[in-house]
Amino acid sequence: MSGFRDPHWKVLHEIEHLQDEHLALTLAVLREQFRKQVVQALDVKFSDLKHFHAGLSAKRLIEREAHYNQLNFRNVLDAFPIWLTKLSDVSRVLPLERELFDLVIIDEATQCDPASVIPALQRAKRAVFAG
Repeated sequence: MSGFRDPHWKVLHEIEHLQDEHLALTLAVLREQFRKQVVQALDVKFSDLKHFHAGLSAKRLIEREAHYNQLNFRNVLDAFPIWLTKLSDVSRVLPLERELFDLVIIDEATQCDPASVIPALQRAKRAVFAG
């Protein structure tokens, strides 16, 4: 660290450098934690992810439900905690489970009819309507 008698600009420059290093190390830790979470999800919960993928690929509703009934969807959410989907796909992609998500955000809400929003609201603890 700089001495006490160094010019202020030099001390400020060193502080900025240390802040940049701190940010880089924080990002590295976050990336590693995320990587570990995904690896664990793939190792431990692979069966649930496989059933979810098969359910998504199923052409018939009865096949999709059969795959969804064989999995713990919470394990899928552990691997993929954030979802983006069209309202028209919610029923096709997500199991009908109350409060599956902490928050559902309905973007362009003025463009939605109320009936199309109900499947998403059924799966949410809370909702935000935007636009």
